[in-house]
Amino acid sequence: MPSSHPLASVEEIAALAWRSWEATGSSDAATFLLLRPWVGEPPSTSHLFRPGTVAQALWARFDLEELTFANVCFAGLDSLVRLNEEPSFHFPAWWGDGDRPEELLAIAQADGTLCLLEVETDAILAWEHEQDHWSQATKVADDLELFVRGLGTVFYVEGTDPDRVAEAVGAEGPDWWRTFAGGGA
Repeated sequence: MPSSHPLASVEEIAALAWRSWEATGSSDAATFLLLRPWVGEPPSTSHLFRPGTVAQALWARFDLEELTFANVCFAGLDSLVRLNEEPSFHFPAWWGDGDRPEELLAIAQADGTLCLLEVETDAILAWEHEQDHWSQATKVADDLELFVRGLGTVFYVEGTDPDRVAEAVGAEGPDWWRTFAGGGA
């Protein structure tokens, strides 16, 4: 990883995961298996993501099905659709009563946190379950690729400063990243 930039690239994260898996055989290091290009034509995501966004481009490039960093687990496309369109899939629905807010998609879960994609801005928000409402979620990254890169950097690069990662990804503050770096999120 270049020392001038605090974040590893997606490709560097996959390589670090591969090396970790080779060295330890740990299933936690198997991210490289889950951060993989699509086999064949990727499924259409236009019904989920605004075309031309970072989220749409990353999901078109990689199959994020069950991508996991520590306790942050991403939903695959099928689960993503069900989680956001079928209230009975995640009962009660994460958004509460009524219709899901069109500007948000739940994309990943962690212990005590639901990670939401703000569709119009590409920002990633963390909604802590002890907060009363999803509208209290905190911005933890400017976009999905920065979020994945931040997670992978903290998870695989020893000695990573979560405050530097928070700044590099455009988070509102370092608290969520500090919690993730400490083994929770």
